[in-house]
Parts: sequence; C-alpha cells; structure tokens
Amino acid sequence: IFGNNRETVTTVTVSPEDYNVYWNIPTFMCHKYGFNFNQVESFGIIQNRNDEFRGEKVAILYDP
Repeated sequence: IFGNNRETVTTVTVSPEDYNVYWNIPTFMCHKYGFNFNQVESFGIIQNRNDEFRGEKVAILYDP
C-alpha cells in the first residue's frame, strides 16, 4: 500500500477464539453520571469485579 509498491500485503483471518479482550478503562468518573460498565462481560469482554481499575483479572501499574 505504501512505499515502493514491491511489497505484498496479506490478510490474516483471526477468529474470536484467538484472542481475549480486557476492559480496564478508568470509568469511575462515569459512575457519578449514571454510566455503568459492569455488563461488558455479556459481550465476551473480561473485566475486574465491580469495574475496579486494579482487580483480580487486570491490574495496570500506573495511576490514570
């Protein structure tokens, strides 16, 4: 697509079973406006209990 046009671009097919999606967005400020993100697991997304930023499934070591 870019460059010298001598490169071949290939398409890789990925099935949903090939990877996991983790939800670790600092949504605590949204809660006071009534936005609740506790239901993302119904879409196959992995998240911490009670939408906690640091929890039993995901912990990113920085402070947003």
